Amino acid sequence: MSAPPTTPANDPDAEGRARTLEAAREAYTYDYSYQDLCFTGELPKSEQFDLPYIEQSVKATAALKANRAGASVVELGVELGGALVHEVPSMRGLVAALENAGDTGRVGSIEEYEGMFRAIRRPASIDVWREDWAFAWQRVAGAVPTLLCRLDAADDRLPVTGAHLEAALGPGLTLDAAREEGRLFLADYARFDGIPCGVYPPDAKKDAVQKHMAAPLALFCATPDRGLLPVAIQCGQRPGPREPIYTPADGARWRLAKTVVQVADANLEGIVVHFGYTHMIVQRFILAARRQLSARHPVLALLSPHFRYTLGANDYSKKELVTPNGTQDRVLAPALEATLAVLRESIREVSFDDLDPALAAAAAGVDDAAVLEHPFRDDQLTVWAALRRWVEGYLALYYPRDADVAADVELRAMVAEIASPDGGRLPRLVGGVRLDSRAGLADLAARIIHRASSYHAAINYDWFDWMAFVPNMPAVQRIPMPPPGVPVDDSTLLDMLPPRGLGWEQLAQVYSVDSIHVSFLGEVPDGHFTDPRVAPLLERFRRELADAEAIIEARNRARRLPYTCLLPSRITASINS
Repeated sequence: MSAPPTTPANDPDAEGRARTLEAAREAYTYDYSYQDLCFTGELPKSEQFDLPYIEQSVKATAALKANRAGASVVELGVELGGALVHEVPSMRGLVAALENAGDTGRVGSIEEYEGMFRAIRRPASIDVWREDWAFAWQRVAGAVPTLLCRLDAADDRLPVTGAHLEAALGPGLTLDAAREEGRLFLADYARFDGIPCGVYPPDAKKDAVQKHMAAPLALFCATPDRGLLPVAIQCGQRPGPREPIYTPADGARWRLAKTVVQVADANLEGIVVHFGYTHMIVQRFILAARRQLSARHPVLALLSPHFRYTLGANDYSKKELVTPNGTQDRVLAPALEATLAVLRESIREVSFDDLDPALAAAAAGVDDAAVLEHPFRDDQLTVWAALRRWVEGYLALYYPRDADVAADVELRAMVAEIASPDGGRLPRLVGGVRLDSRAGLADLAARIIHRASSYHAAINYDWFDWMAFVPNMPAVQRIPMPPPGVPVDDSTLLDMLPPRGLGWEQLAQVYSVDSIHVSFLGEVPDGHFTDPRVAPLLERFRRELADAEAIIEARNRARRLPYTCLLPSRITASINS
């Protein structure tokens, strides 16, 4: 059995520890050569995908091909395992296999989208996507449950009046009362204001379709008796005759305005909230920890199950996701250069306190459960409480005093490297980290684990139910919002929805991401923890996760829709996809 981990101050073999660290720094390197994004240089062999991961990816690809053919996977004769499985299938190869990939034609009916689910499950949004309450529900339990912020004062960009509120909700609640009671919430997509959009397909020599998206503002009200409801949408950031405010009383135009918001939401998810706030943020922690914490370090032993697959997934993304004619270039609305500029900017904005779910909810003003039902907030905090207790108990084994944390030179080096221009280049990400106490170290470790597990699971695995059915959450507008005075009806929505081929590609991407579930929270490889003192703490953590599961299941029985991606049994321990 391997020796239990030890802190630098207690390691009897300081020279051997230094040699292993030097080797780790040679194996794990930073690569900013592509668009100034942080990737790994040469991917270490230990970070490459293993057979269980590859088999799940192959099965997902087979299911997509079967779905497109209207057949079963068995009928396609897909063979898994052994020598036939060597690598994760290429999304470009899958796109090439889709019959309608590149088809720029207008879809003829909503029923055509409904018919896209032939051999895979139907997403939940098919049955509720037209409902205003479901549109609001997605701000607190959808693919992007992190954008909504309380509106405490009038916003000149969205000059909503009492008449707008009454048109949306009926008489009763006044605008002043709603604001004073903290019931108004804003979804603001300002980061997309004026963003240049690309074409579909991006490699077309002719007959490409121009993509469109806007930077809307959407106002919601947490009503005392009907839950969160949408009040008003403005499809741009500057009010005026060309950008009127729409309410549910506006019929077809209201339905088009909701689609404008959903397009912005889909792009925010794909560019910022998923790839930026999880993959690119956790990448920094992984590289710095691997390079600065010895393989014998107790904190690396704690964190490493939550690093599994992430560098491999990011290496795959560099080749398939963020490249010219890659997934983001094809499926999302902005031109690729603009997408990557938004990605870089959003990563630099993330602060250390953003990683704490309680602090993040308070900062957004969505922390009052008496006012706002918010499944993402509530379930996240339930899991967070169990996670934090596990981390504190584990760290107490190796840091009996605050001074032991302060004396750990490897921890300080890891944090410094994340901020360094020669390392992670994200000083805000570790601004406020306190390595002078056990509580400060527990904050750091728990936030890293949470971002890699629970937070990512909520963003990644709620994607399919909301975005796989394209009319609910299209990634692209085929036409911009018709200006005031231009007649519209429900057929205008079909003009606005993405081209047929892009719809199929959106489904393929969402299903592929949703299909990888390899390691789960509370699971560790056999023999991972060599210190026998850890076993009872880990068992207690697992019991608390089971208790959290029961609490969330009880909540789901009372919710309008179940929120399942934060059930601990479904939370992957690391960023699998």
